[in-house]
Amino acid sequence: MKYEDTTSRRVSIAGDLAAPTIRIKAKKNYFQLFFLLFWFCGWSIGGFVAGGSLLNSPGGLNAGKIFIIVWMGAWAIGWLYAFFMLLWMLTGYEVIELRSQALVHRLRAGPFSRQRRFDPLRLRNLRTLGTANSASSMMNGWALMGLPVKAAASMAFDYGARTIYFAFAIDPAEGEMIEEAMIARLGAKVGGQHGS
Repeated sequence: MKYEDTTSRRVSIAGDLAAPTIRIKAKKNYFQLFFLLFWFCGWSIGGFVAGGSLLNSPGGLNAGKIFIIVWMGAWAIGWLYAFFMLLWMLTGYEVIELRSQALVHRLRAGPFSRQRRFDPLRLRNLRTLGTANSASSMMNGWALMGLPVKAAASMAFDYGARTIYFAFAIDPAEGEMIEEAMIARLGAKVGGQHGS
């Protein structure tokens, strides 16, 4: 009899208990991914056509050209937004390194990365979160796409007077696996309450 695989497709923990490295791949919703790719291609073509018509049109500044210039500004914002969403879904990942001197949290998508370092002695109340972390519908929309926003965070810890959110769009069982690895390295004093 063959059983279902119990390993996570997105979360991996490497190294030993003394210095584990937790890696979380970006969430991929294939319907959203293909829709966004289709939209991105159409949006790119529309922008290049509009930009080309603006550059090739004779005469001075008129109402039509002003409209296209304003539209191109909105187009650029939409294009960058879609580009970074696609980049995150296709290449993004999150890394949590538990070193002796620091907890290092890194987000990486393509050539872009952001890294933060935390003093392990100041971590408190490590916990898994409920499903809704933000009332903002826009943030919740981004969370549905698995983007690294507060609304998509599945875990958090307190760091002084701040709450640090991480482990974006993971399953509850994966959250428990991460929490166990972090407590094994950092000690039970960082543990918090489940579902807070």
